[in-house]
Amino acid sequence: MAMRLGFSDTIDVPVAGTIPEAGGRKTDFSFTLTCKRVSAEESKTDKRGFSDFITDVTQGWSGMQDRSGADLPFDRAALKELLDVFGMDVHIFNAYVDAISVKAKEKNSGR
Repeated sequence: MAMRLGFSDTIDVPVAGTIPEAGGRKTDFSFTLTCKRVSAEESKTDKRGFSDFITDVTQGWSGMQDRSGADLPFDRAALKELLDVFGMDVHIFNAYVDAISVKAKEKNSGR
Protein backbone atom coordinates (compact mmCIF):
# COMPACT_ATOMS: atom_id res chain seq x y z
CA MET A 1 0.00 0.00 0.00
CA ALA A 2 1.34 3.42 -0.93
CA MET A 3 1.96 6.16 1.64
CA ARG A 4 -0.08 9.33 1.14
CA LEU A 5 1.13 12.60 2.57
CA GLY A 6 -1.41 14.91 4.11
CA PHE A 7 -3.01 13.97 7.40
CA SER A 8 -5.80 15.37 9.54
CA ASP A 9 -4.95 18.36 11.70
CA THR A 10 -6.30 16.60 14.79
CA ILE A 11 -5.86 13.21 16.44
CA ASP A 12 -7.83 11.29 19.05
CA VAL A 13 -5.76 10.51 22.12
CA PRO A 14 -7.12 7.66 24.24
CA VAL A 15 -6.06 8.00 27.88
CA ALA A 16 -6.59 5.21 30.41
CA GLY A 17 -5.17 4.30 33.77
CA THR A 18 -5.85 4.00 37.47
CA ILE A 19 -5.89 6.62 40.18
CA PRO A 20 -5.28 5.85 43.85
CA GLU A 21 -8.13 6.50 46.30
CA ALA A 22 -8.47 6.39 50.08
CA GLY A 23 -7.99 3.03 51.74
CA GLY A 24 -5.62 1.78 49.07
CA ARG A 25 -8.36 1.46 46.45
CA LYS A 26 -7.60 2.22 42.85
CA THR A 27 -10.17 3.56 40.43
CA ASP A 28 -9.90 2.85 36.71
CA PHE A 29 -10.49 5.68 34.28
CA SER A 30 -10.54 6.25 30.54
CA PHE A 31 -11.34 9.19 28.30
CA THR A 32 -10.35 10.52 24.90
CA LEU A 33 -8.86 13.91 24.08
CA THR A 34 -9.12 15.57 20.69
CA CYS A 35 -5.79 17.27 20.06
CA LYS A 36 -4.00 19.27 17.41
CA ARG A 37 -1.34 17.32 15.54
CA VAL A 38 2.19 18.68 15.92
CA SER A 39 4.95 18.02 13.43
CA ALA A 40 8.27 16.38 14.21
CA GLU A 41 9.97 19.74 13.65
CA GLU A 42 7.63 21.48 16.10
CA SER A 43 8.27 18.79 18.70
CA LYS A 44 12.06 19.28 18.45
CA THR A 45 11.87 22.98 19.23
CA ASP A 46 9.04 22.88 21.78
CA LYS A 47 10.13 24.12 25.20
CA ARG A 48 6.73 24.01 26.94
CA GLY A 49 6.20 21.86 30.01
CA PHE A 50 3.80 18.91 29.85
CA SER A 51 0.79 20.82 31.24
CA ASP A 52 1.30 23.81 28.93
CA PHE A 53 1.75 21.54 25.92
CA ILE A 54 -1.43 19.55 26.66
CA THR A 55 -3.37 22.76 27.35
CA ASP A 56 -2.26 24.24 24.03
CA VAL A 57 -2.99 21.20 21.85
CA THR A 58 -6.23 19.95 23.44
CA GLN A 59 -9.40 21.01 21.63
CA GLY A 60 -12.01 18.76 23.21
CA TRP A 61 -12.73 15.50 24.98
CA SER A 62 -15.18 12.67 25.42
CA GLY A 63 -15.72 10.32 28.32
CA MET A 64 -15.29 12.97 31.02
CA GLN A 65 -17.84 13.27 33.82
CA ASP A 66 -18.36 15.61 36.75
CA ARG A 67 -18.57 14.41 40.37
CA SER A 68 -22.23 13.43 39.95
CA GLY A 69 -21.52 11.30 36.87
CA ALA A 70 -23.00 13.73 34.32
CA ASP A 71 -21.14 14.29 31.04
CA LEU A 72 -18.69 17.14 31.44
CA PRO A 73 -18.37 19.47 28.45
CA PHE A 74 -14.84 20.49 27.55
CA ASP A 75 -13.60 23.81 28.86
CA ARG A 76 -10.20 25.18 29.87
CA ALA A 77 -11.05 25.37 33.59
CA ALA A 78 -11.99 21.67 33.69
CA LEU A 79 -8.85 20.77 31.70
CA LYS A 80 -6.76 22.72 34.22
CA GLU A 81 -8.43 20.77 37.05
CA LEU A 82 -7.64 17.49 35.28
CA LEU A 83 -4.01 18.48 34.73
CA ASP A 84 -3.72 19.43 38.40
CA VAL A 85 -4.03 15.73 39.36
CA PHE A 86 -0.45 14.76 40.22
CA GLY A 87 1.17 12.91 37.31
CA MET A 88 -1.79 13.34 34.95
CA ASP A 89 0.09 15.79 32.71
CA VAL A 90 2.90 13.29 32.10
CA HIS A 91 0.42 10.43 31.63
CA ILE A 92 -1.55 12.40 29.02
CA PHE A 93 1.63 13.55 27.29
CA ASN A 94 2.80 9.94 26.97
CA ALA A 95 -0.61 8.95 25.58
CA TYR A 96 -0.34 11.82 23.07
CA VAL A 97 3.11 10.69 21.93
CA ASP A 98 1.83 7.12 21.59
CA ALA A 99 -1.24 8.25 19.62
CA ILE A 100 0.66 10.49 17.20
CA SER A 101 3.69 8.26 16.60
CA VAL A 102 4.16 6.01 13.60
CA LYS A 103 3.93 2.32 14.46
CA ALA A 104 4.93 -0.85 12.72
CA LYS A 105 2.06 -2.79 11.20
CA GLU A 106 1.21 -5.88 13.20
CA LYS A 107 1.95 -9.13 11.42
CA ASN A 108 -0.89 -11.54 10.80
CA SER A 109 -0.12 -14.30 13.29
CA GLY A 110 -2.76 -16.61 11.84
CA ARG A 111 -0.72 -17.46 8.75
